[in-house]
Amino acid sequence: MTPSPPRRLNDGIPPAQVAYWAGNSVPVLLAFYAGCISGQLPDLKRRMEAQEDLPELTDVD
Repeated sequence: MTPSPPRRLNDGIPPAQVAYWAGNSVPVLLAFYAGCISGQLPDLKRRMEAQEDLPELTDVD
């Protein structure tokens, strides 16, 4: 049995890939399944906080 689009989204598969497999565009996919996506907030917060630890970029001439 093939996993459903919400399951694939919840597993962290990029929306563009899930939309392709489902035969939809990303906006249609997210509009339809937005209420089904869950459990990604802690990971997203961790990734956003980790960006603060990145070193500053310097210009190289």
